[in-house]
Amino acid sequence: MINPVKDDTGQFTKSLSETMLTIIKHHFTYDSLVLQTDDMNSIIGNLEEYKEILTQEVEEIRSKIKLNKAPGPDNIPGEVVKEMFYANRNWFTDLFNKLLKSGLFPTSWKTANVVLIPKEKKDLNMAEHYRPICLLSSWGKTFDKLIAKRIVYYLEQINFFNPNQFGFRRKKSTITAIQNIKSSVYQASDENKMVCIISLDIKNAFNSVNWNLLKSEISKLPIPSYLIRILFDFLNNRLVLHEGEKISYNQGIPQGSCLGPILWNIYINDLLDLKLESETIIQAFADDIILMLKDRASYLFRDKSNKPLEMIFNWTQANIGFKRPLNIKLQFLTKLYDLMTFQEELAIDNVSYKFEDIDDNYVIKPPWVLSLLKWNYFTNNYSNTIFTDRSKKSGKTAFAFVYYKDSIEVYNYLARISDYATIFMAELLAISCAVDFIIKMI
Repeated sequence: MINPVKDDTGQFTKSLSETMLTIIKHHFTYDSLVLQTDDMNSIIGNLEEYKEILTQEVEEIRSKIKLNKAPGPDNIPGEVVKEMFYANRNWFTDLFNKLLKSGLFPTSWKTANVVLIPKEKKDLNMAEHYRPICLLSSWGKTFDKLIAKRIVYYLEQINFFNPNQFGFRRKKSTITAIQNIKSSVYQASDENKMVCIISLDIKNAFNSVNWNLLKSEISKLPIPSYLIRILFDFLNNRLVLHEGEKISYNQGIPQGSCLGPILWNIYINDLLDLKLESETIIQAFADDIILMLKDRASYLFRDKSNKPLEMIFNWTQANIGFKRPLNIKLQFLTKLYDLMTFQEELAIDNVSYKFEDIDDNYVIKPPWVLSLLKWNYFTNNYSNTIFTDRSKKSGKTAFAFVYYKDSIEVYNYLARISDYATIFMAELLAISCAVDFIIKMI
């Protein structure tokens, strides 16, 4: 259900059509100062470096694109596209090669239908509390994926991305992100030191990317020039549709595409590369950013955090257009998942933060199935199941997991964590603890 929302004047919309248009224009913005790059001849270099797209490449990508999905504006279902490709593989492969060589990404493949999804437990009278889902042409997604795979290949083989970016990268995930944090906590414990984790929420980060700055970063990429050329055209003339009306946008990361997450990682790479003091790390999973500090006493974190936070603020203001204050959440860790008793307040950028102890008596609702894990490692061939849960109620955050052996509950674990922790953090902790428990069982 979509509620009336406030427009730019503060008045509520009066019809469903007006509401949807207001929400779409909130998420898909147009800046007249963004330069359109129409002449690509100055970008293209020697095509001897061009590697032909093979039919096998297209076939592999087509086989991985999910069917039974809503089509884009061309209304051609994925099932039909699949049959079209298998009817004439060489023709479509030649088409993709000609487009990539010429640096053209068809406008029809850059045009999206938009579906709006209300965000859970948010004020639905605010346009920002709806998540837009872009439905693109299946052919466009195939071409998009072909380009993305090549760019990732060139960038990953030279370790272009900062190793502390764990989002949208092969062999990196939420689990490896947590493991990196765990490693820092264990190391600090061995050194009789503490770790302070500062979680930074950059509001509407994906939708606020400046395309002039993004194109500047693209132009400096150490990749073949034909890929730079196609990326520039990928960003030109992007449209979303509303009741037949074409709405242009030229800010933010294009949604619904495979290239979108890669462009975000390229854009944010400079933030992760900031030169920080020793024992200070910036880590990211997509746009979820944390600052990790290590020191011998908690009172030192106030001064130690000021300079890196100032550097992060300056970067976000220059690149995202974000104004202070950032939404900051903090945790003190002396050992894995334990929150240190801390009676004082920590003030950062004139904002104060408090902490509470873990409450083992905190009541959690019955767990829901996050993942079903079964294994046959044990000689008695027991069936083992793990259920995880996370909860944020009345401002309190907690997580839990339950272990069943042959449908009999034999172990459960629950913990309350920092009230400043998000549901996402609690969910990751639940999964990580469950995985650690499984490893110990094995």
